[in-house]
Amino acid sequence: MRGSPTTLPTAVGALGWSGAPQRWEQALLRAARLLGPSWGSGQRPVVLAALALTVHTASVEQQRPPAEVPLETVQHLLRADPAGLRSRILAALTADGVDRADPLWGIGHDLTRVQEVDPDLGDVLLDIAPEAEIDGLAVLLAGLLDGMTADQERALPAPPGLLPPLRIELDADGGHIQQTRTWAGGWSADAIRCPVCRAPSGGALIVDGPVVTYACPAGHTSTVRTLAASDVRTAMAASIRTDTDAEPTPGTGLPYTRLRVTGILRVPVIAPQGALMR
Repeated sequence: MRGSPTTLPTAVGALGWSGAPQRWEQALLRAARLLGPSWGSGQRPVVLAALALTVHTASVEQQRPPAEVPLETVQHLLRADPAGLRSRILAALTADGVDRADPLWGIGHDLTRVQEVDPDLGDVLLDIAPEAEIDGLAVLLAGLLDGMTADQERALPAPPGLLPPLRIELDADGGHIQQTRTWAGGWSADAIRCPVCRAPSGGALIVDGPVVTYACPAGHTSTVRTLAASDVRTAMAASIRTDTDAEPTPGTGLPYTRLRVTGILRVPVIAPQGALMR
């Protein structure tokens, strides 16, 4: 059985975070609106990320808000020189003052961080789809937007809003996150552990946009670079629907969605494909 498909709201939630640059937030929401009609079970967050980066680049180059960039400018940027899009994206990030500490830098320089990995596909770690490269994504996106007019865009429904940060509280008596690795012929799972005290359970996993952080019971915090935020949200949503591993925790006034894991939540490790845009 295939894993749960990534919905458009989940993909948007993986790419927007608290404190994100306003230009990026606007570019992301416009990209989500443009992709709404074509979004299906086969789409991955990396597709949305590539279009949002393209809209962001056009916005920086034209020095106008993402919402005011003509649709034909975005279409031309995707069609004209797919191989040169990478350098223009990186130049726009630099020109917009994005530094290495900003999550947007990670998105722009390594699209693998937002690429969905299906834990139930046996050969997913061995088969790198050509469209995962930025030039291939540009060709794909150009096809999706081909023929769309400005009037048609204005008639599209509003995009899904940004998701609040997600805090997953792990039960101290055994609640933990398992990182699964899948290959042809089998799979394995390892619990996330604190790199300082090696605590395997308890604490919390926090998802804020593309950043996944683990806070152990002792208070040590560390970035979990082996998990994609979209995969964590998708796995968590599946658990809630089946009522197996998680249950909602009543609101506490905290500025994030708060959930509790009482058993094991399995999330696939990001495919070790390396950076796509370096």
